Amino acid sequence: MLSKEKGERVAYFKEGMAWGKRAVQGDTPSFRCLESLNLSPNPAAPDRVESNTWYIANMGMHGEISVLWGLIYMLKIEKYLVKAMETDSRYENGLPTRLLGRFYQGAYPWPFGPADKTKARVLLERALSFGKSPFQYLDS
Repeated sequence: MLSKEKGERVAYFKEGMAWGKRAVQGDTPSFRCLESLNLSPNPAAPDRVESNTWYIANMGMHGEISVLWGLIYMLKIEKYLVKAMETDSRYENGLPTRLLGRFYQGAYPWPFGPADKTKARVLLERALSFGKSPFQYLDS
């Protein structure tokens, strides 16, 4: 049985995944709240880095809660991370690049997952060239 805190986290990440999935499917009405940010074209589109990054970030966090969910999501996470990288690898100081590097660094090794320490190192070094991670400012 999940603790109350862990149960709340699971619910939060599941909801984030649901919204992310709607975004990568191009569900425009679900992102009316983003209109005030003047993002053009709409960030809720399959080819937008925002949509793909939001979806995989929530999926990855949900996958960390359980080994089984991590294994289930692994290929989807890689697919959407690669798509975000191809769209805009510099988004948010290289967030897609950083996430893909961390993914390859922490993924399960073959035959369960696509872990690749060499790819991870190359991507993480490239991410550093884009500037500090937004999360590094929190530690400063």
